[in-house]
Amino acid sequence: MTNGVAAAHDLAARILGGRAEWMKTLFDRAPSAKGTLGLAERGAHTAARLTSEWGKALSHTDDAPPAEGEGRVGRDGVHPVATSTLGGTTRTVSAVCPHLGGVVVWNDESCSWDCPLHASRFEADGTRIEGPATTGLARVP
Repeated sequence: MTNGVAAAHDLAARILGGRAEWMKTLFDRAPSAKGTLGLAERGAHTAARLTSEWGKALSHTDDAPPAEGEGRVGRDGVHPVATSTLGGTTRTVSAVCPHLGGVVVWNDESCSWDCPLHASRFEADGTRIEGPATTGLARVP
């Protein structure tokens, strides 16, 4: 979104057969070895976090409801589920972020489910608060 206007100017210029000189600064960059390495490192970290959280969720076996103001990730069969208790109500939602499949973690500070991969955040009932996810966490009966 931050470069949306610049992209629109570039597309308009290309359609009209030209190219604004200042556009080269934004769009004609070759990736550097350092930048490529950094991207690979971030990708590896994200993959490790994704694998780690799925493993924790699928190995969790405590079926007791969480205490007031707490949440935890467990499993329902082979599906990771997120269970929290707020205001005396215990809710269970899917623990899988709809954005890219990360397993959410409970944020004690804001009493929300947060995805560690790309920072999507959800209310205890699964309603989307913010982030790249476009939908909330699926409700689990």
